Amino acid sequence: MMIERYNQSVLNAVRDVAINGTRLQTLNEQRVMQMERVDATHYTQAAADAAYQRGLSSRLLATEAKLPVIAEDMSLLVIDTQRLMQNIQLIKALGGGYQAPANKK
Repeated sequence: MMIERYNQSVLNAVRDVAINGTRLQTLNEQRVMQMERVDATHYTQAAADAAYQRGLSSRLLATEAKLPVIAEDMSLLVIDTQRLMQNIQLIKALGGGYQAPANKK
């Protein structure tokens, strides 16, 4: 009976690590895609600002170009928050002794 419970605990722990690791990997992939969206909106905003500075566009269009930038930046923050939470879940699943490698910039 005790061996059965122990084996089940080990299986549960392995399952939790696998699930949390997979979720974290998915969030990392989503972050890469979101960064591409952020970069694209920043490029569009820069183009709109340049057109306004040259008198080729209205201030309204330049200002409106900032809205998608803000929305995509917010989406990136949501993904980053989810990644942090998922890291915590993974650390808990690993027994609290896991340390993520330092970010290289």
